[in-house]
Amino acid sequence: MKNLARPLIRVLDAAVILNFLADFLYCPYMVLVILRPADGSIGPLMGKAASVPPDLMMARRLYTIEAWIAFIALILYLRFRKDLWKRWISL
Repeated sequence: MKNLARPLIRVLDAAVILNFLADFLYCPYMVLVILRPADGSIGPLMGKAASVPPDLMMARRLYTIEAWIAFIALILYLRFRKDLWKRWISL
């Protein structure tokens, strides 16, 4: 069982890490490139933050929170993954 599970674990491990990385990289792209203010400038808002509509600001904040959650989840997964996989193999 352990020899058969090792390649599966590597594939699942890589899939989980790539999923967290994709989410972590997708959110800043959405915030900085896609969700632009009305004048069309790309990047951080800086002084234009006061003139941005509340809906756009809320969407940008939600994507930023999602990026932080993905980053924290990736860090926690990288910290505890060996323990998780050892428990899964021993079942």
